[in-house]
Amino acid sequence: MMRSLVRSAILVFALAATGFTQISFDFTGSGARARGMGGAFIGVSDDITGGTWNPAGLWVHEGPKFGLDYGALLPRGESEVGALTQSQSGSWNSVGALSFLAPLRIRGHQFVASVSYSSLFEDFSAAYARRDDTYELPDMLTPEAYYLTVEQEAHWDPRALVLGMGTRLSEKVSFGVSADIYLGSAVARTERITIAENFPDFDSPQTATASQRVLGLDTVKYSGFGLTGGLKYTGEKYGVGLIVRAPFTFKSETDSKIFTNVKYAGLDQPDQSDTTFVDDQLVKYDLPLMFGVGVSYQLTERLMWALDAEYRGFEGRDAEVRVSRNLSEDTETYEKVETEWRNVFTVRTGAEYMWETGKSAFPLVPLRAGFAYVPIPSPDIALDAMDAEPTYSSAAGYRFSAGFGLWWEQINLDFAYSLSVLDRESYFALGDLGLNEDFVPVPVEARDRSHSLSVTFTGHF
Repeated sequence: MMRSLVRSAILVFALAATGFTQISFDFTGSGARARGMGGAFIGVSDDITGGTWNPAGLWVHEGPKFGLDYGALLPRGESEVGALTQSQSGSWNSVGALSFLAPLRIRGHQFVASVSYSSLFEDFSAAYARRDDTYELPDMLTPEAYYLTVEQEAHWDPRALVLGMGTRLSEKVSFGVSADIYLGSAVARTERITIAENFPDFDSPQTATASQRVLGLDTVKYSGFGLTGGLKYTGEKYGVGLIVRAPFTFKSETDSKIFTNVKYAGLDQPDQSDTTFVDDQLVKYDLPLMFGVGVSYQLTERLMWALDAEYRGFEGRDAEVRVSRNLSEDTETYEKVETEWRNVFTVRTGAEYMWETGKSAFPLVPLRAGFAYVPIPSPDIALDAMDAEPTYSSAAGYRFSAGFGLWWEQINLDFAYSLSVLDRESYFALGDLGLNEDFVPVPVEARDRSHSLSVTFTGHF
């Protein structure tokens, strides 16, 4: 009886679940100073956040430092799933990073060690959608009016514990390495209510109001371990940095709960209402070798320009989904899933101007601006409705940023604002839902606009 109702509502639930499981692999460092410069920091890497960008830059610090980063995210934009539109709203704020570094000597040679617990990227989505529509059931003449409402809230927060160390190899060349322990989690709640009027009872000639309420709760835990090596050349007017991230496995483990309640003519339908638990859904992403190059140049005594370029060879990398587990034999079986990922080449650029105000209250005020071009590993998917064969094209986001600082002798305060723009095309391939359809292509268009604010406190001891 409820098959058509399920089909009409499943589109939005699929959108929530798919968007929730997607992960951005834009592993960049933390800090409002770097964000204000568009993330062009591999060739700079000389502040409390240096261990998260290029550990080779750590050697410049002569005393202990402590850093705290706090940020807020305000996602905006909308997504269209078929004829349904979802608008993003809401906000999220949290501690973005905690960092500490200090010099130490090992057998007479000076090193600088750092510890940083920071957010890799953060996203928060809160959306409400309503759709009123009328359509005809397949092979039937009775029109059906239905009303669909969806409330969704999701928060992604993968994090990294970065243990870094840097030292100077010569007067102008330094080296550093970091161990990157990936942690963090994501949570999502989606409630979908569908009400259909004049819904036919396939076992009798009557029609009545039918409703379905589906509540989905998802939690995700991230894990992984990687190594990053860095080199840096520091000249009189310019610096050059190089980082290499070794290949590693990034894991995403999801537990899901789906509660379904169906009513017809105001009466519960026990045979179509249930609770589903899907635990320990493990996906492994084998991430490739990644490397980046950064250049900083002192255009004038007060003005510095920086440029970063990073390459990530994602093409040909498939994900593995755990399909079975034998506890007695301690074995697991995985199934490969084609990702259709593309190689990405990210470019970031920015500038910093050191304004010496001559005022005792604010003696030094850095001013910053930047831009980043960030290709997405998973491409756009354009659907040919005639043959239902997807075609792929590259997808990319853009980030515009600006910031400033208030610097005193022992305290630095840095502020940054960034606007991220991303337009995506994709589709869902729904299987047979009992409506004589082997393949149901549903186009999806997403236009995301995310506003981010952050402030970083650095204390010098």
